Amino acid sequence: MKSLSVLLFSFCLAAAQEVPRITAGQLAHKSVRVAAVQITGPWQWRVPPTAATDPATAIVPYIDRAGKDKADLVVFPELYLGMFRVPSPQTDAIAAAAKRNHLYVMVGCFEVTDDQGNYGNSTLIFDREGEIVGRYFKAYQAVGGAPYSWPPVADDPEWMMTPGEDCPVFDLDFGKVGVLTCYDGYFPEMFRLLSLKGAEIIVWPNARQGTVEDYIVRANVHQNYVHMVTSNKAVGTGTMIAEWPQGVKQQLTEAKEGYIVADLNMEQLRNSRVHAREFRQRRAPMFKELSKDWNVAEIYGVNEADVVVPPPSQSSKTKLSQGLGIVTKP
Repeated sequence: MKSLSVLLFSFCLAAAQEVPRITAGQLAHKSVRVAAVQITGPWQWRVPPTAATDPATAIVPYIDRAGKDKADLVVFPELYLGMFRVPSPQTDAIAAAAKRNHLYVMVGCFEVTDDQGNYGNSTLIFDREGEIVGRYFKAYQAVGGAPYSWPPVADDPEWMMTPGEDCPVFDLDFGKVGVLTCYDGYFPEMFRLLSLKGAEIIVWPNARQGTVEDYIVRANVHQNYVHMVTSNKAVGTGTMIAEWPQGVKQQLTEAKEGYIVADLNMEQLRNSRVHAREFRQRRAPMFKELSKDWNVAEIYGVNEADVVVPPPSQSSKTKLSQGLGIVTKP
């Protein structure tokens, strides 16, 4: 293994390409212990939590369990907390549990972002002191039925949401972490971009029937030199922890509630990322065409103008915001 000083030098070279430097404090973490939870609960996507149906009451015991296991991070599914403004009583309860157990927590909600009722599919990141230090807004709307169907329905909750516009990498004290939410994981460019920007662990929260695809996880762990953590609601399965280069270490394969925990070797990963041929030989000009708006349907003679794509329903969004008790301004 390379020494700490050589690793720091290598990552400083990467910083010249506008990749933020990894810190000595992060490098001091030779391994990271992560936990992932597959959890049951009501589908609270479009309603605010109530005292009788507060998802935080189910989450907090798992945070305590992860704390007893000395985990650095525990990951929950997308959308689990419901729809509300942040902060809320739910986020306050999670913040207290994160601070009590001195670990990071990631959990999803439909976060209302203004008084007009606009909202996004948000993954909140709580730090070891219980502060919300980051959030990732889902970039791709899973609309129109199955993940690869088109066009959407006007009042689909994700079609009405405001999609995220970037791929941030979050600096946690043990390393650099990126987040993709559910359908985002069907776009391979998202994984590669996060890895190139320095993400060492990619967290992929889901809330869907069926199984989170382990072949997507295995392929991206291998190709992008990252560890991965996935989560799902217990209506489906596929919550897993994967380590580069071995692949999936822990996995839930039944559609029921469960909890997994595993250690990820950060020192080995970093040494491999420094020496990865794929990063050093990557010829970026070859991929410039990826930024174009390609229309594959035209290859098959389909006129895009003939495909009716309804705009998101503003009346449904207004009704939704009124149901949440949000005062919408004219």
